[in-house]
Order: sequence, then C-alpha cells, then structure tokens
Amino acid sequence: MNRRDIAELLRSVQAECPALGSPDPQTLAVPHVLVELAGAWPGPLTGDHRAYIDALCRKLAVTRGVSAAYNRDWTKRANDPPLPATYRLLLLAVLLAWSETPETMGPDGRGLALKCLNGALTARERITFNIGADKSAFAIDIITSLESWIADRVARISCEEGP
Repeated sequence: MNRRDIAELLRSVQAECPALGSPDPQTLAVPHVLVELAGAWPGPLTGDHRAYIDALCRKLAVTRGVSAAYNRDWTKRANDPPLPATYRLLLLAVLLAWSETPETMGPDGRGLALKCLNGALTARERITFNIGADKSAFAIDIITSLESWIADRVARISCEEGP
C-alpha cells in the first residue's frame, strides 16, 4: 500500500468508529490513543506515541486482547470492557501503518516497525473482529483490505535486507 492508500484506510476505519467522549484524566482510553496514533501517522513519532505503541504491542503479546481503558501506567482496571470491534480494526490498521514508516520512528525505527508488524500479526491472530451478526459491507471490505495488507507487508519485509 502506498501512503495515500494507508491514510485513506485509516480515515475510513476512523469514520466507522463510535464518537469519543472526553477521556478521564486518570485513565488511558485506548480509543483516544488509537485516534491520536492514526492522526500522527506517518510521523515523526513522538515519545508519547512510541510509549503507546510499545504498550499496545506488549498488551497484545501478553494478553489475549486490548481493553478499552487502562490505568495511566497501563495496568488493567477492574471490569473494563474489551476494546469495541471497530476500534479493534483501527488498532490493526494503526499498527500496520506504523510498520510501514520506520524512517520516521527515530534511530531504532526498523526495530519498532517490526514490533508494530508483529503486534498487527498478533492482533489478527488473537482478536476476533466480529463486527456484529450482520457483518456490514464496510466491515467485510476493511477486513479484506487489512488481510491483504498484512500478507503484502509480510512478503515485503521478508525480502528486505537486515540492519
């Protein structure tokens, strides 16, 4: 995918996400984090954005999903619901987008881009994308686009030279 296509896909997924209320300053609302990361793409990556990506990838590696909110230190809060389905699509799209732009991520950009790709692969394997019983045409199109993008990105990264 080229940058224009990636930006359009991020906008399309965001447009389908429910409206956000004001975040609680005592928590990290993952939908707000994802919208911020999508808006910051293609970079440059700030320290806060890097921390968000690290934490999201860590949550995916350690748990079976991502909650809708965490304490400020990314510890789990009691009784928080899982991330809503459309935001799970945005999570996957955001991680894939950042995997495409290592040059904007600082000196260790290639490593962080690989971490994003690994997070996206983990998200695809572990998070169900059940958008609802009726599976809207939008959801089916987006899931198909994301699946194709994952396959393309893995193929391209397999051909890239090492550091």
